[in-house]
Amino acid sequence: MLKTKAKKEISGITLMSLVITIIVLLILASIAVVSGKSILESSKQTAFTTEMKIMQTEVNSLYQKWKNGEKVKINNVETAINEIGERALNNTEATKTLSNSGILEKYEGEERTKVEEGFRIYTQDIIKQLGIEGVKQEFIVNIEKRIVVSLKGLKYEGQMYYMLDELQDNLYNVEYNNVNTGDITFDINIKYKEKTKWEISISNIQYDGYINKWKVKYNYNDEDQWTISEDLKFDVTKEGKYEIKVFYEDIESDSYIQTLYAPKIGDYVDYTYDVAENYALSSTTIGSSSNPTDGIAQNSPTDESKKLKWRILKIYDDGTMDIISETPTTAMIYFKGALGYNNAVYLLNDICEKQYSNKELGLTARSMNLNDIESQMTEVGKSVKAAFADPDNAEIVCGKAKTFTASNIYYPTIFAKENGSGIGTTTVKADGIDGSDKGFDSPTTETYGASSVQTMTAVHTYYNNLTYTEENLRKSGISIKYDHFELDSYKNYLYH
Repeated sequence: MLKTKAKKEISGITLMSLVITIIVLLILASIAVVSGKSILESSKQTAFTTEMKIMQTEVNSLYQKWKNGEKVKINNVETAINEIGERALNNTEATKTLSNSGILEKYEGEERTKVEEGFRIYTQDIIKQLGIEGVKQEFIVNIEKRIVVSLKGLKYEGQMYYMLDELQDNLYNVEYNNVNTGDITFDINIKYKEKTKWEISISNIQYDGYINKWKVKYNYNDEDQWTISEDLKFDVTKEGKYEIKVFYEDIESDSYIQTLYAPKIGDYVDYTYDVAENYALSSTTIGSSSNPTDGIAQNSPTDESKKLKWRILKIYDDGTMDIISETPTTAMIYFKGALGYNNAVYLLNDICEKQYSNKELGLTARSMNLNDIESQMTEVGKSVKAAFADPDNAEIVCGKAKTFTASNIYYPTIFAKENGSGIGTTTVKADGIDGSDKGFDSPTTETYGASSVQTMTAVHTYYNNLTYTEENLRKSGISIKYDHFELDSYKNYLYH
C-alpha cells in the first residue's frame, strides 16, 4: 500500500499587500475625518442660520411694537423696546464684534453715531424674558434699524460670520409676516468731488419689511438703459437728470429725480454760518475809538433780513471752491494810523473766522482781499489798472515805485515786511509778504518804524474812482471775467 503525505496549505498576505491595505485604510480614515468635520461645520452653519432667522423674525415683531409705542416687562419693569438690554458701547466684547462685523461701515457721520448708539445686548436671560425660544446664542440688536448681530459669531470655512447677509445661502432678507409691501422712501446725498464728477449715496431707506441688501438702479436723461449699482454709493460723471430707484429682487421703490449740474462762477450756494457773539475791538490794536463799544455785530444767520447770501467766486480742479457773500456785512469797522495798518488784515480775517465759519462743515471764513478781486480781472482790466495814474499827481502811477526822502520818515512796522517796500533803499522787496498776509499771529501794539537813512521806496497800489457803477469799476481796472456775475457785488470791498 502506498502512503501519501498530505500538503498543509498556509494562507497569508505579502508585505506589499499589507502596505496597500494600510494606505487604503488611512485614506478612508482621512476621508471620514474630513467628511465628519464638513458635516459638523455644516450643522453649525444650519443651527446658526436657523437661530439668526428666529431672532430676526422676533426683532421685526419687536420693531412693530416699538413703532406702536408699546413696552415690555424686563425684570418686572416696563421698558421701552429700543432700550432693552445693556448698551453695546458699554461692553468691550460687543464693541469689538460690531467692529469686526463691518455693519457700521454702511453708515456715515451722524447716522453712523446714531446707529452705533442704538445697539443693545440681548443676553439669554433677556431672550427668555421676551419668550423667544429655539436660540442658544446671545445677540447685539438695533431695534430702530432691525439689525441682528451674533455676539460670538460663527467660524465657517476659516472665516468669521456675524450676520445672515454674510453667509452664502442668502438666508438673510427675512420679511414681516404678511407685511412685504408698502412705500419705500430714501434720502439722496450728493457730494461734488471734482469737476464733472459727483458721488451719489443712498441712505435712510424706509420700508415695512427687513431688507438690508438693497441695490440701486439709475437712468440718465430718460435713456432706455438702466445702470445697476450693487453699492449704495456710486460716482457719475455727467450733468443732467437722473432717475433713481432702490430695489431688491421684485421689490422696487418709486423713482426719485435728481438733477446734477457743474457749479459755475456766480452761482448761489446754500451756506449757513454759525451763530456768533459780537467781536470786541480795542483802540489799542485798531487805532480808532469810533467802533461800537459792544463790539462788531454779526449779520445774524437766523434773521432773513440780515442773513448773508453766498455765491461762488472760484472753483479749483479738485472741486473745492471759494464762496463770497453777495453783499458786505452790515457792520462798519474803522482802522486808524499805524496800529490800524498793522492789524487790519489780521483783525478782518479773525472777525470773519469767528463770525462766518461753520465748524460742523469744517469751513473757515476769511476776509476778502485784493488778490481775490484781481484773480477775476480780464486782461483788459489788468491793463487799465496798470496804466492808471492819479490825475492830481502824475508821479503816482499804479504799480510803479516811488522813492521818498525826508529828514524824518516813519512807516507802519508791517510795511517793512511787505512786497513793494524799500526801507533805506531805492529798490523794493520782492520776497516779503503780500497785502493778504496777516503778518502777525496776534494783534500787535507796534506802531511806527523809522528810517535812519531818510529814504523810503513804495510801489503804489491805487483803487479809487468808486462811484458804484459798472463803468467806473472798469475804469478802476475791476473788469470781471463772468458777465452774469453782478459787478455791484464788489462795490464796498474796493478801497485802498
